[in-house]
Amino acid sequence: MPCRGWFAQQPTACQDEVLPPPVRPPVSVEAGIGQGWRDIGGDAGRIISLEHFGASADHQRVYQEFGITAEAVAQAARDSIHATSGLVRPGGDQQTASRSRAAPAIGPSDVRPV
Repeated sequence: MPCRGWFAQQPTACQDEVLPPPVRPPVSVEAGIGQGWRDIGGDAGRIISLEHFGASADHQRVYQEFGITAEAVAQAARDSIHATSGLVRPGGDQQTASRSRAAPAIGPSDVRPV
């Protein structure tokens, strides 16, 4: 997504074309801070990001050291799916998490082996 601000200004129908409701909750991967993804991810969405600056190394090493890996993405997806398994709408229907709530960030201490 090139600009989260522009995305937020789009009608819900347009947003649903980019992030279809059946595909929610999303897992975002950001080689910077994840703050911009929190309101899109919803309660069950997951964010894999680098929440600080100052690390100096090639990108492969930085990503590995700080948990921005394929394994972390796979685990975040499993956690996200698991987090939605108990959500029920007031009328009793199953639902996916709303985009309007913050999603927890996932850092290196949250990464578990697959």
